Amino acid sequence: MGWDELYNYIIDKIEWHYIETYLPSKGLVLDAAGGIPRLAIPITKKGLKVIIIDISKRMLKIAKEKIRKHGLENRVTLKQGDIHGIDCPDHFDFALTQGIEYCPNLEKVVGELARVLKPNCYLEFSADSLFFVIWAFLNQKNIEEALKTLNERKYLDEGNVWCWVYTSSQLREICKKNNLKVERIISGGEICAYIKDPQYRRAIFQDKRQLEKLLEIEMKLCEIEDTAILGSHPLVIAKKQ
Repeated sequence: MGWDELYNYIIDKIEWHYIETYLPSKGLVLDAAGGIPRLAIPITKKGLKVIIIDISKRMLKIAKEKIRKHGLENRVTLKQGDIHGIDCPDHFDFALTQGIEYCPNLEKVVGELARVLKPNCYLEFSADSLFFVIWAFLNQKNIEEALKTLNERKYLDEGNVWCWVYTSSQLREICKKNNLKVERIISGGEICAYIKDPQYRRAIFQDKRQLEKLLEIEMKLCEIEDTAILGSHPLVIAKKQ
């Protein structure tokens, strides 16, 4: 629903804003299920070292080539592994994992990330929003899947992979169980997905002034936690106690 250049531009801007805000000035970062190193590369360019853990050999191969092209082999380490059980002796100064609705046990994943994080350091993670997924199914005229998702709290995506959905209160409770204090939960800046007119979407994207105004709206809404459920992937920012 609305996955296009406009959506990608807004999401990338807001996602990076909140990562950059909480990144330490130095240290070691864990990019869990990092796959293609979309975030690891700009993080290393800020002077940090990154360890990427991903279960997919194919994704790690792609990551290795991209890291080589950027000349960052000495700043990024690649490890194959399941983030439900992180086999890593390092204690990290920052950890992130984005879009982990594919993980069948989010509480265990968050627990593992918290375990390898140093005290008083930040974790950022995101997963599918229950509200947004139901809205998406209804807009696809699929009321049966919308109701099934509401009842079962999971759905099959277009690749026939199970995805789990969450509310903000569930995400907050998962953090609490793992000794993480939630600093904020934001929508991730995805109100733009609700603009359904494709011509209007293109017009906004092609007009720099309108694009910046939409970004301003999204940024301001991110500061209002009540809007978190509206995004497809609410972003949780939490600090280890």
